[in-house]
This record gives sequence, structure tokens and C-alpha cells, in this order.
Amino acid sequence: EGCLIAFMLDVLIMKHSENKNTLQTVLKNLYDNFYKKQKGYTEEDFTNACSAAAQFDLQDFFTKYVYGLEPYEPLLHECAAYLGVELHKQHAATFYEKHLGIKAIEQLHHKKVMMIAPYSPAWEANLAIHDEIMAVNGFILKNDFNQWLTYFSHKNSDCQLNVMRNNQLIQITISLKQDGDFFYTYKLIKQPDTSAKQKENYTCWKKSFAKT
Repeated sequence: EGCLIAFMLDVLIMKHSENKNTLQTVLKNLYDNFYKKQKGYTEEDFTNACSAAAQFDLQDFFTKYVYGLEPYEPLLHECAAYLGVELHKQHAATFYEKHLGIKAIEQLHHKKVMMIAPYSPAWEANLAIHDEIMAVNGFILKNDFNQWLTYFSHKNSDCQLNVMRNNQLIQITISLKQDGDFFYTYKLIKQPDTSAKQKENYTCWKKSFAKT
């Protein structure tokens, strides 16, 4: 979600500044005024820098979408339309991301939990960030976590995970019901029929990446 927030913030800065500034403007401002002077900056400094670049008060954006729980999809599509692109929502590719709400990385042959979706089966099972999943129903993982989950999902409504947490091996029961749908990804697709203004906006947006 952080990338989506950054995308919307970037487009809003462009829109309100009539394409004069982007999120890159904010980063340069922070670099010049804080990093070069060996100073740290606060969340308020960042918010103020964004508002200054946009030439518009963006506090409401941060209140609703960064610190609050306001649904952001309507604004996300609005920002995409400003650039003449469409957002295509895609389901997560793995069983454990889509149905269990787990983002994880390979740790040797095991899975290390890096993110948990709120109200997901992983969240309800009290799985924790940095837990290392060692086995599924007693089967030691060998880079095959997703395969075992998919296999057992056809046989059982839940399964047992052997998890290493703070150097202690614990067992966690997690639901394998496929009711939830977590960790969507989004793909930007350029619209074939765009206005001259949308083409101009898109060009300005793309140019900002060339400056990084």
C-alpha cells in the first residue's frame, strides 16, 4: 500500500502545482534542507514539504489515507485517470498471500513472515512478523510452503504450522478456508484514447523518473 500512497501523492502534487512539481521535488527539498545540513526531519516536515510542492494543503490526504482508514480506491482511480492510465487489480499469486494474508521471504528452506494483513487468517491465528515457518502439518519445508498449503487446503479446513519465534519452537493452528482475498497488486495500463491534457500529464510524470 505504501507504493499506492506514494503514487497518489505524486499525482496530487503534479495536479495542484499544474505539473510544475512532483514527489521528486519533495525528496530534493528534504535532501537539500535536511540531509545536507545533517538534520533529521519529522513526519510534519515531510507533510509540509509535500504541501509546499503541491502549492496546496495536503494535510487532509495524510489524515484520510496515511493515518486514517478512508478507502483509497476512488482517489487511486482518479489519479490514474489524470495520467490517462487504468488500474487493473490483480489477485496475489500465492495461496499464502491471497488466502492467509501472509507476505514472506525465503529464509534458507523456510519462510520468514514479513507482513500480515489485518483480520486475515494469519492475523487471527496470532502469527507474528519475523516468525519463521519451519513446517506444515509436520512436513519440514524445503522451499515448498505454498505447495503444502495448497495440498492441505483440499483436504482440511485448517493446518498446523511449526514456527520458530524468539528461539522457541511453537505450534500455530491456521485456517485454510479460502474466504478472504488479501494483498492485491495493481498494474497500470495506458488507455488507447487519451486527451491531449492526459498525454501531457503522463509525459511530465514519466520525466520525473528520469531525474532520479
